Amino acid sequence: MMEERELASRIKSGNIAGMYFFWGSEDFTKNRRAAELRRAAAGDDPSFSAFNAVDLFFGEGELDLGAIRDAVSSPPLMSPCKAVTVSFSALDSLKEKERTALLDLLRSFEGAIPDTVLVVKATSDGFDPGTKKKPSVFLREAMKFMNCVEFPYESEGRLARWMERHFADYGLTADPGVTSRILAAAGHSMYRLEGEVSKIGAYAAARGASSVTLADVDACVAHTEEEDAFALANAVLAGNTAEALRILSLKKGRREEPAYVLAQITKTIADLAAASLFLAEGRDRYDYARTMKMNEYRAGLYSRAASQASPGRLAALVEAAAAAERAMKTGGAGYLPIERLICSQSAAAQGRGGAR
Repeated sequence: MMEERELASRIKSGNIAGMYFFWGSEDFTKNRRAAELRRAAAGDDPSFSAFNAVDLFFGEGELDLGAIRDAVSSPPLMSPCKAVTVSFSALDSLKEKERTALLDLLRSFEGAIPDTVLVVKATSDGFDPGTKKKPSVFLREAMKFMNCVEFPYESEGRLARWMERHFADYGLTADPGVTSRILAAAGHSMYRLEGEVSKIGAYAAARGASSVTLADVDACVAHTEEEDAFALANAVLAGNTAEALRILSLKKGRREEPAYVLAQITKTIADLAAASLFLAEGRDRYDYARTMKMNEYRAGLYSRAASQASPGRLAALVEAAAAAERAMKTGGAGYLPIERLICSQSAAAQGRGGAR
């Protein structure tokens, strides 16, 4: 397995020929590194790169081995090197015999293409790599003869610094808590963050501000119900009543249906409780992600949050959420059952000395 920093060093040195398999949650960085390899191999001159850079795209259930073979086998034109990029939007949608045939073709290139950079990319939603202890068959076989590079989501610290640099392009700084609020609302996908940061930066600059505020974030970032529900449930778990009520007030402002809001919160709490049980049994977040059919990053997020509370605390929270749902179904009262849940459970958490 090759680390991304090793790949970056190889690109910088110019020693790039070989076969690469890119996979992982962060498609933004994955595509950027593929473009850097393409440019390093084929150059920037369009009169030559048009011949020395081949891009093949395959959608769900699509595979053309002949096209891959022809692209890789053709010699570079007036250049010492060429680049071939093969992208799969749904690698796992191929039949097992097709994936085996693809691996056999790629293996046949081993040691035979010293003048070629071959990059095979799998999108985050279209490839299940398995776990670290038990990788998928495709990944296990590819690691035997390809430079396999995982592109996970970046850490919150690195994303925060990245967002601050983008805000600086607008002549803006970021108030305390701004980058954390953006991450909580928009997630860790750099494609989405890029759009949200551009939107927030333009908004803050248009009003003549010198810094981005929390109010700017709340005004611009498009929340999803699932993200709001996780942030709210996590705030309740941590005993942070003010934050939980702040998130609920945003949902009130958007006039979201109280019963649907509570259902989302209950599901999130149940998923956190499940993560806690997985951890108690010594099972890692990769196992949790596969079993729950959850994005790997989100599974890590839930596992980290669940690790801050005992299974008993989370079980009590599940029961409290279920009681709130029963109260809402029998008595209505709008958001009141949710507010009672927040306040009572936050008080319970503080009575236990925190999430535990």
